[in-house]
Amino acid sequence: MSWGWCVLGRHWAMVVFIGPVESDGMQAPVHACEGCCAYMRNFVRNYNRHRDRQPA
Repeated sequence: MSWGWCVLGRHWAMVVFIGPVESDGMQAPVHACEGCCAYMRNFVRNYNRHRDRQPA
């Protein structure tokens, strides 16, 4: 972790690299703080839990 701009929370904080984002053929690195990373882990977990319940 290092100090940087949390793209998701839009604030300066201790952040980790979570991956690149692509738009119009260009890329930029994305960093997020622990709170935003926790939010995204929960989002992914809930998304997949809901998707797994849908009929085939």
